[in-house]
Amino acid sequence: DVIGYGFETGITVTHIDYGSQLVCDNPIDVFRVTNLSSTTAAQIDKFEWISGDIFAFEILDNPPITLPAKGYHDFRVRYKPDRPGNFAAQLRVYSDVSDTHIVIIKGSAFTVDVNLSLPILNGMAPGMKTVAPPYKDFPIIARSGYWGYANITKFEIELKYQNTWLMWNGTPGSQIRKGDILDGTWTVTGEEVKDPITGITTLKITGQGTSPIRNDGYLVYPDLLLLLADTNRFIPYFGKVSFYDRDICVIPHTSPGEIQLATCVQDLRNVVFSKSQFFLQSVEPNPVGGEGFVLKYGVAFEGQTIIELVNSKGEIVKVLQNGIVQPGHFEQFIPTSDLSSGTYFIRMSSGIFNDFTRLIIAK
Repeated sequence: DVIGYGFETGITVTHIDYGSQLVCDNPIDVFRVTNLSSTTAAQIDKFEWISGDIFAFEILDNPPITLPAKGYHDFRVRYKPDRPGNFAAQLRVYSDVSDTHIVIIKGSAFTVDVNLSLPILNGMAPGMKTVAPPYKDFPIIARSGYWGYANITKFEIELKYQNTWLMWNGTPGSQIRKGDILDGTWTVTGEEVKDPITGITTLKITGQGTSPIRNDGYLVYPDLLLLLADTNRFIPYFGKVSFYDRDICVIPHTSPGEIQLATCVQDLRNVVFSKSQFFLQSVEPNPVGGEGFVLKYGVAFEGQTIIELVNSKGEIVKVLQNGIVQPGHFEQFIPTSDLSSGTYFIRMSSGIFNDFTRLIIAK
């Protein structure tokens, strides 16, 4: 009789497909390495990334590890993309029986948009407040089609305005009235910071709760007092918006508001000037193409004149004029080749004159 002995060796590996994940969620999944031998242990020596988007994946369990006969081990991998897109990488598994096994790890990632806007108020008058009679509400409105993914439990929002326009009717750290989309777990406070050089006031609104925002609606109602302004139309706008640890995956988009006074503001101050000489002309044609547009404006009295191009977030994109300007009418070509498509505002301040006009760049 012939008597012989034999043994089997080999390993198998599985792969990971995370599917579609929010950029900042960083889920963990596993791939399995199995020892096929029923008699012999297998030694997993090391892993080596060989191609792909290696930065998007992090191995949490590393060899060496010994797999008993018919044994297996699940190796954890964290998915940590830093932007939206599709990601994939290949990982080679080295063992004492083979170095030909490749683990394929892949996934896609996305972000969600949150839109913040301010309303348009007409018929206002100096001395009116925005949250107490006589008042017209001036809430921050929040909208998103993906609140379930956004998972926002904390925010900081900057609301900006000229210190001659509005004044916050609160003290640092005092509470701000919550909107209908914030439940009882939320606390919202404010702090007003004034810049004496630019004349811009920033109301920093901070909110925190344990229940994430789930619906569109009114976020907060800032308690603002309308002052004896030197213009009958002005635009409060947003500065910095942060959702803290959700900033990488929740992208804010903002739209400024507008407040129009029902009274003739020139009669409110002991100042005489000709409005026909002070002007900021609407841009024509509008929308503007990719080359540029002609800015037309007028100055009645010699003085410091500032004209700025502001995006929909309230950020200054270009300073078009900043200096002492003599009386007269002016035309200035403004190139737009370096600007992206979208809605912009031209803001002009000269002495006691303030005005703005809206334009759209469409390339």
